[in-house]
Amino acid sequence: MEEKKVTEPVEITKPEDKTLEGFKGTNQDVANMVAKAKKEAIEEMLKNDLGVEDVKSAKEGLKKFKEIQEAQKTDAEKLAERNAQLEKERDEALKEVRNSKIERITDNVLKELNIDAKYSKTVLKLANFADIQDISSETLKPIIEKTISEELPILINEEKTKIGVDKPDEKMPKSGYKDYLDKKYANNPYYKN
Repeated sequence: MEEKKVTEPVEITKPEDKTLEGFKGTNQDVANMVAKAKKEAIEEMLKNDLGVEDVKSAKEGLKKFKEIQEAQKTDAEKLAERNAQLEKERDEALKEVRNSKIERITDNVLKELNIDAKYSKTVLKLANFADIQDISSETLKPIIEKTISEELPILINEEKTKIGVDKPDEKMPKSGYKDYLDKKYANNPYYKN
């Protein structure tokens, strides 16, 4: 469809200038008047510029135009579109398989390093696997280990790093009630401390 460019100024003729002086309508009345004027302007533009009576017939004409264009496409064009769509789906599937394989290898490397697998998503976010073509344990393991040692060293020493102070059980204060029960049922084999 070719667009029509306006090169000359367009003069809009007004049937009569009305002022709102003395107008005693509501905001809704003003909104209705503006909507009506807008609708009339659109209909006039459709009629004068496009030769269409109303919006409905313009939509129908556009729909018919698209149907004609679709019918005129050759079989080769239809096949090319279908091929492009299938290639896109294939690329998405390959990307999903690649990501799944990287996740599996990351989980295995974390198990080898005695690190909880719950950190695998964090490691995957921090590690950069974008340039890696060969997805194997041998190529990914050094990257994962480097990422952990540089970005998450606390995971390596997780057992050694504890927050807080451990109190031995014998120094833990006993509540009065628990102490009472322990003394009362000390000879009862079914009572557990």
